[in-house]
Amino acid sequence: MSRWLLVITVGLTSLGSGCLIPIPLEQQVTTDGGRYLQVKAAIPPFGTQRATSILEKYSYQVDVVTDSPDVAARLYVQLNGTCCDLNLDNPNITRYFQQAQVAVVDPAAGSYSLVFSQQVLPCATGFAGSIAYVVPVVASGGFADGPVGVRPEGIGEVDRSHYWTVICP
Repeated sequence: MSRWLLVITVGLTSLGSGCLIPIPLEQQVTTDGGRYLQVKAAIPPFGTQRATSILEKYSYQVDVVTDSPDVAARLYVQLNGTCCDLNLDNPNITRYFQQAQVAVVDPAAGSYSLVFSQQVLPCATGFAGSIAYVVPVVASGGFADGPVGVRPEGIGEVDRSHYWTVICP
């Protein structure tokens, strides 16, 4: 009963100022994929890799902590332009490679490994002599286009700020 009195009192006192200020009285529950996502580690560690051949293959994994069991990740290669500005409408700039397989490491801690099972050849994309950015996009609630899409638009918290730089020969 006292909560309603507080809301009515705040509402009446706010009428003079012309707007109502919502005051949360209890915890909000999110349905959009979780509120917490933290990238903890990667294999190989994020940073620069120097390819010795355009056919050199790489395997990638990202370890995260999240409050959502629906966490998902997709892997993209940015061929030119600025890293992490993923433009899938132009395959000369960005290419989607694969969806990660999610492995639960510790369900109580919300720890997951996102494993990209197919090896990636970032230098065999027809752009020898360039720099390729390999960008994992991690979304705490999965992706807006579902598990079979290719778009980087995620649900909940989204991380696309980590990447590997591959210097091609």
